Amino acid sequence: MIHILMDNGRETNILLITHQEARNSWKIHNGQQDYLCISSDEVIPDSGKLTIRKTGNSVFNFSIYPANGLQLHNTEKQAVLKNQQTAWSSDYQVSLPPVDLQLIVNGVKHPDKQLSNRELLAEDNRLDSVSPTCPGPQYFVNFKPVEDSSYWQIILPKQTTKSYVSNAFLQLDYTGDTGSLYQEGKLIADDYFAGLPMTYSLNRLNHKKGDLLFQIVPFRKNLKIYFEKGIREKLQDNEAILQHAQIIPQYEITFLFNH
Repeated sequence: MIHILMDNGRETNILLITHQEARNSWKIHNGQQDYLCISSDEVIPDSGKLTIRKTGNSVFNFSIYPANGLQLHNTEKQAVLKNQQTAWSSDYQVSLPPVDLQLIVNGVKHPDKQLSNRELLAEDNRLDSVSPTCPGPQYFVNFKPVEDSSYWQIILPKQTTKSYVSNAFLQLDYTGDTGSLYQEGKLIADDYFAGLPMTYSLNRLNHKKGDLLFQIVPFRKNLKIYFEKGIREKLQDNEAILQHAQIIPQYEITFLFNH
């Protein structure tokens, strides 16, 4: 912070921040005053309140400039709030009890049992008119087995009752050509392998119950698929493997502005 005292008695403060801090800066407004919030977490400023979200970690860190200007009221009883005042900012650390969302994953040897008795969506016939060397995705909107694919039953945990868990993300780390996720025989999410895990927001399920089925269509070396440098080299021919599966909670806390 640079403090400038002018000849006419007026004072000006110039806050110097790093490039990374600038990318993590959020402008918040309360009454007639503007403030700067710096945090690597997701910050959602609103009229009279400040909401912060973080995925996978229940400890929040943020700073507000100028110091002592904005008083925050914590709305979450289970939160542990630490506040350190500096000459220029109020630095906060908020800790919430972590939540462990256990996932059960079982290999499926007989995916035919997943076939639906009724047509859920319009049938998908896009494979009828494309080259075998460049077929595009080979899974279907209504579940059908695909040769040499691997299949996984995903049993989701019961919904958490913790008020500070706003969402949870199913993360599927796999290798293959494509990954497709089904519920009751209906395609709910799909992914083209690009070296990163497939991530699905469980809020999209709208509180529907029931297990999920994850299908991995194998990668084949002769397919004409573009990959970023270094991705194709990680894949083996006819590979369809689920490396790891987990559920990552998203934590959320809201502060009210005290006047």
